Amino acid sequence: METTYNHKLVIGSGFSGIYIRCSYKKLLEKLGDDFQLSQLKEGKKLDECSDDKIRHEWILTSGPNGDQVITIYDYKEDRKILRDTIINWHVGCKGLTSETVRKVLTVDYEFTDEELDFE
Repeated sequence: METTYNHKLVIGSGFSGIYIRCSYKKLLEKLGDDFQLSQLKEGKKLDECSDDKIRHEWILTSGPNGDQVITIYDYKEDRKILRDTIINWHVGCKGLTSETVRKVLTVDYEFTDEELDFE
């Protein structure tokens, strides 16, 4: 899977029932810049690239048309997230089963079973 900054690809995705419990810093190290950070680096204002429910989001895609999508995001996290703050990040998907998402996260991105939580 590849990280993309094409936010249109998340349309139709939904929560997979999986959480990743780790720090913002760890996600930056494993996945690179989140969508909002990439937009800020391009000079956009934060309110142009986030909403009141999500302030950090990664979009991972695969498939010939980017039709398989995994999103990792901080849904309704009211507190400010510092680099070392550990939270439960929501994992969404489109075109993949939750079991496939879990395999991608553990095999491709080397998240441990201890870092993953299932609803």
